Amino acid sequence: MRVNPLTLFLLLLLLLLLLLLLLLLLSLLLLLRRQQQETNEQKPCTHTNAAAAAAAADADAAAAADTVAAAAAAADADAAAAADAAAAADAAADADADAVAAADADAVAAAAAAAAAATDVAVAADAAATAANAAAVAASVAAAADSAAADAAAADAAAAAAADVATAATAATAATAATASATAAAAAAATAAAEATAAAAAADADAVAAAAAAADTVAAAAAAADADADAAAAADAAAAADADAVAAAAADAVAAATAAAAATDVAVAADAAATAANAAAVAASVAAAADSAAADAAAADAAAATAADTATAATAATAATAATAAATAAATAAATAATAAAEASLTLHLHCCCLEHQHQQQQQQQEQQQQLLLLLLLQCLSASSQQVQRTMAEDAAGGVLEGSSKEQQQQQQQQQQQLSRSAPPQHIT
Repeated sequence: MRVNPLTLFLLLLLLLLLLLLLLLLLSLLLLLRRQQQETNEQKPCTHTNAAAAAAAADADAAAAADTVAAAAAAADADAAAAADAAAAADAAADADADAVAAADADAVAAAAAAAAAATDVAVAADAAATAANAAAVAASVAAAADSAAADAAAADAAAAAAADVATAATAATAATAATASATAAAAAAATAAAEATAAAAAADADAVAAAAAAADTVAAAAAAADADADAAAAADAAAAADADAVAAAAADAVAAATAAAAATDVAVAADAAATAANAAAVAASVAAAADSAAADAAAADAAAATAADTATAATAATAATAATAAATAAATAAATAATAAAEASLTLHLHCCCLEHQHQQQQQQQEQQQQLLLLLLLQCLSASSQQVQRTMAEDAAGGVLEGSSKEQQQQQQQQQQQLSRSAPPQHIT
């Protein structure tokens, strides 16, 4: 089997073509790698530009923040100064209110002291009057008791000496005279006590009237005693009746004295009630003065507090207005800086997006070119392999045909030789 030189030439040509394609692919890959490196080197520039723009935006934002902080500090300082002024005004108002309250307290204390002194004087006068009335009543009661004791002793003597009419009449006359004198003394003492009570207090008119009634009763008792003495002198049988009348008159006198003492007690109670009413009136006047002073102090405090609140509100409103203006300016500056930073970042973002899009397009184009080259290379390889296979098949088919024809010839020759050998010899006739 021999090799056709044409097939060898074709095989060498295909190998050369394959080497050329490989070289082209390597050169293309190197070019793509170089372009990619250049794009990668260009990207940091854009990133550095974006970083520089971001740093500038941050610096602007920091400057705006510093401006806002300075404005806020100024507003705080103004508010602190206003608060100090308001505190000073409040302190001055409090001092004025304290001075007014101290003056009012001094006035109230002086009024209370004067009222207490007047009350003490009134109480002392009432006590003196009450003591005088009590002394007078005690004297009148003692006189009435003495007269009653004398009347009882006289009645006993008259009853014991009933046998001796003349002696009893004389003793009864003497006892009646003593009783009359004692009754007159008691009446005089009661009258003196009534006059002293009337001079001590004009309000004791009822007690004086009661004492006068008691005096009238005593006078009536004396008149009755005189009538009884006359009746005892006229008849001895009326001695016992006179003694009974004298005892009844003495009891009436004691009752009258008791009534006078009760009236005196009523007067004393009335004086005490009047004194208590006076003290209550003085206390009420003092309380009213204290209430009026407290009301004046409260009104002054309220006025001072209202003035302080008004000043504080005005100061707070001024500070709030200044703070609002500063905050508005700071917000405007911050918004301007934020807008500028946003615009710069948006521009950088758009630029970076455009660059990335271009890079992606370039990469896609390079990938497409690589794919096309690979397809072309594969097509060339497949075509060359098909051509080689065809040529090899043709060469093989030619060699097989030549071999088969040679074998057939050899077989034919061998068959002819065998036939020639096996055939009988022909005789020539």
